[in-house]
Amino acid sequence: MKNLIKYFLNKLGYKIVRINPGKKVKIHTLTYQDPLFIEFVGVSGAGKTTLYKAMLKLRIAGDNWMGVKEYINYINGNLWPLAKDIHPVYKKILNKKYEQVTRKYNTKDTIGFMTFYLKNIKEEIIARHSNQKYTLIMEDGLFHNFGSAIIELHQKNEIDLISLIKNRALVFCYANPEIISKRIIERHQTIKHMRPQHKNKTLNELVESQTTSLNNKKMFVDLLRGKGLPVLDIDTSDNLESNAMKVKEFVKNLQEDVKSTEKE
Repeated sequence: MKNLIKYFLNKLGYKIVRINPGKKVKIHTLTYQDPLFIEFVGVSGAGKTTLYKAMLKLRIAGDNWMGVKEYINYINGNLWPLAKDIHPVYKKILNKKYEQVTRKYNTKDTIGFMTFYLKNIKEEIIARHSNQKYTLIMEDGLFHNFGSAIIELHQKNEIDLISLIKNRALVFCYANPEIISKRIIERHQTIKHMRPQHKNKTLNELVESQTTSLNNKKMFVDLLRGKGLPVLDIDTSDNLESNAMKVKEFVKNLQEDVKSTEKE
């Protein structure tokens, strides 16, 4: 176990990383010339991925954005050096997340979580630091997955939160804890998937844990909002298509605000 974090951090070493381009995605021609990174955040079961997929279905040629995974495919998996000057903050965040995970989960679950978090960090680095001109959207990114680690590091003055939120915005997905808990149970019944933190819990126990998780997530989002980060609050129990249109309008307004600032 003591070598596990070293393994993950070595994976983020100062070297050139090749990203598997996967299936090539056809992207509409984008003209927006200032980078913007928009991330969905919310507890598990809040409906982030469902809302993101609804946005994709409603996307038209005039929508000037793409998903992060689409962007990685779009650059065709080109080699991209992980610059040394951006590395320390991600190492700190990943290290803190490792400490948090090992306090709560067994070895098997820890490896599963950290493998996922490593992949997420790589996507973040590529999207955040190689993109110079596109609006990118991620349904499951840095602030969603590493929020608790970022808070701890911020409280200890070990990271520059203002720098981290630069050119970012959030879509905060939430719903009544009972609604979210029922979604978790339904997802398990449908696709036989249950996250470790939800296993062997009754509906009432899930509601209690999701209430706590929602409150913690809201406190984190409000902290970022207080630092000047644009945030759109979305109640995912509302109409899905209507919510997707709200997010699209949020993205459009952010792009127009940046353009107005550039002209001033």
